[in-house]
Amino acid sequence: MQEVEGWTLSEDKLSMTKEFTENVAFEVTVKDVAGNAQTVPVSIQNIDNVFELPTVTYSETNPTNKNVTATITAKEAMQEVEGWTLSEDKLSMTKEFTENVTTEVTVKDLVGNEQTVTVNIQNIDKEFEKPVVSYSTKKPTMGPVTATITAKEAMQEVEGWTLSEDKLSMTKLYYDNVEREVVYVYDLVGNRQPAVVKISNIDNVFELPTVTYSETNPTMGNVVATITAKEAMQEVEGWTLS
Repeated sequence: MQEVEGWTLSEDKLSMTKEFTENVAFEVTVKDVAGNAQTVPVSIQNIDNVFELPTVTYSETNPTNKNVTATITAKEAMQEVEGWTLSEDKLSMTKEFTENVTTEVTVKDLVGNEQTVTVNIQNIDKEFEKPVVSYSTKKPTMGPVTATITAKEAMQEVEGWTLSEDKLSMTKLYYDNVEREVVYVYDLVGNRQPAVVKISNIDNVFELPTVTYSETNPTMGNVVATITAKEAMQEVEGWTLS
């Protein structure tokens, strides 16, 4: 063959070559030494040097106490990545995460083109620090006692309790003593902790005292009246408290 511009002719002139970096389809005219011509079609359609950046989606985007599954989705088939589950059509891969993480994953298409995607999971919340229970007073009282449950993160409402606006505390009035009441408190994603309410300082019962006298028979002397109760009394003006 005669030389063709852009092609490399072999020493024996029986073959010529040309390297292509992109897909093409065209015809090239080739002549023998005598000048006879032939048109040869050249068609290259299997070069793939573009891999569009895959997208990352998550099974949960709101705060959750569940595991979160990340899904990497591409517009063309991908190779397997260790630790990830590749779909049958190879267009997506998934992985379940039990903790928050920020990590980069290198993904390749079938011919080896690479893209790096960032997996960022920050919405897993599986911890809820035990709330603290406090009381309006620990001194003996005949009035109600307010119990307050306080947490370090927002809580859900509990029936019978009044939740504060910032959701970090809730209160309840108790009119009677409580030996042990377990209140289950949940954070916003459903993690649970028990709060134990114990109240023993409410005294709203006072048994009627008795009255006795130093003299019950007729007497010309003074008579001392004594009021006696079964629990300690406060002073009364004009009376001498034991």
